[in-house]
Amino acid sequence: MMEQEKDRQLGITFQISLDSFLDEPKIVNDEKSTQYEQALQVLEEAKRFRSNQKKCDIAKQALGICGDCIEAYLVYGWNVQDIYERIHILRQGMELATMNIGKEFFLRHVTDFYEEDVMKPLLQIKFAYALSLYEAGNLKKAQKQFQEILNLNPSDVFHVKHYVYASYLYFEQLEKCKELLGRELHEDTFLMYVRFLLLMKEEQINEAKAMVTQLAQANTHLFDMLTYRMMNTAAIVPHFEAGSFEEAAYIYKVLSKVISTLEYLPVFLMKYENED
Repeated sequence: MMEQEKDRQLGITFQISLDSFLDEPKIVNDEKSTQYEQALQVLEEAKRFRSNQKKCDIAKQALGICGDCIEAYLVYGWNVQDIYERIHILRQGMELATMNIGKEFFLRHVTDFYEEDVMKPLLQIKFAYALSLYEAGNLKKAQKQFQEILNLNPSDVFHVKHYVYASYLYFEQLEKCKELLGRELHEDTFLMYVRFLLLMKEEQINEAKAMVTQLAQANTHLFDMLTYRMMNTAAIVPHFEAGSFEEAAYIYKVLSKVISTLEYLPVFLMKYENED
């Protein structure tokens, strides 16, 4: 039940991202523009309802108008309750979006594909697909998708780099993790915990012990979650202040699959919390 709650909360960030994306003006230039625009107008109704089933029904109606409406695939797939059906629908939409763009498009020299309007629906649905794979425990496939998104979108609109770090730690691809860390220009709480978990995975215990007090000071809420002094009941939000409860919730949920592999981590943290 705890794992289901963690994974459900992971999706809240994406839902907020999806709602914002649907609010953006769309550029439709092909011969099916009228049908696409009609489908998008129908899809607007989905934002008025909280019911997942109602959102699915509206998205299917939009797809009936225009089968190429990737935004409808997004809304439909993301609101399906069965995780494996969700993965199937999102993959269909992702493959359709890729095919519609055409492979020649990706051969162009583009610094960041997210700046191309035609790419935004593909990257949105690719992120939803990757998150769903992550939730279902298919971390190897999720890692591949997250890495591809990061390659296409170096500015990292979706913060997929965090999931790449989590997958490197989970699969103990420690050299790749260190290489990525070596390119970071700024330190934050998330990266601090990545460095700590990397030390734990490498069994560099003395160096890990030396970081514990720093971890506790960086975000007391997160430290309390990891030592079971506090249950994580916060919803994930896309923007948060350093040291906040929201930051703690986000980091805890992204790294939870890694944390679960370190059985004695809570005891370790409590033992060395106040060590100078």
